[in-house]
Amino acid sequence: GAVTFWHLHPGGQQLFVVHGEARVGTEADGEVRIAQGTLVVCPPNERHWHGAAPGNDATLLAVTWGTTQWESTAPE
Repeated sequence: GAVTFWHLHPGGQQLFVVHGEARVGTEADGEVRIAQGTLVVCPPNERHWHGAAPGNDATLLAVTWGTTQWESTAPE
């Protein structure tokens, strides 16, 4: 169930769920669960977080453009 802190990428990011059940969160959409085999495209400068769904493990492959801009807060 672990997730990242809020962050953004100036060039965007793509997330692919390699294994398990994951989740991603944005200010606009809130938390969205994502199944194994799903590709998520995060547009440039979209504030978001991602990780495993509660009670689950997940492996995500992340391809990022630009330097990640991390915040010091975790999603609630």
